[in-house]
Amino acid sequence: MREHPNQHESHWELQDMAAQLITLAGVIVGALATFLSTSLADRSRFRRVLETRWDERKLDVYAEYVSCVKAETRIARKHSEPDIARGESLTMSDLDAAEALRSHLFEKLVLLADPRVTEAAHVVNREVWDLLRIATHTSTADESKQSW
Repeated sequence: MREHPNQHESHWELQDMAAQLITLAGVIVGALATFLSTSLADRSRFRRVLETRWDERKLDVYAEYVSCVKAETRIARKHSEPDIARGESLTMSDLDAAEALRSHLFEKLVLLADPRVTEAAHVVNREVWDLLRIATHTSTADESKQSW
């Protein structure tokens, strides 16, 4: 029995169509794989950039807070010196301004820092307040025995 010429052509057309469908499916799978891998890489890169930004911000806040504590301590020491006749006029407003700035920076620190850093900052705050009490002569006799 001989094949009909149209059947033979139909068979080749089906094979050609199947080959084209397989090629199209391969292109679609490749495009999806490329899209997914690119999306994952971009997400990972974005997370790294975001973490780096937060780390930089944390470092800035830590440095600002420590600098402020140092400045406030310096002001408190100068305020407590018996002879402030060095041409420097320190008032309670100087201490108040330094305390307000330290308090503001402490709040930033609490928002950004890890719990251990926050606890350490609480300890620093208590020490600074003790120094301020000594500097303003509002401390008790026991507290004033502590040295700077």
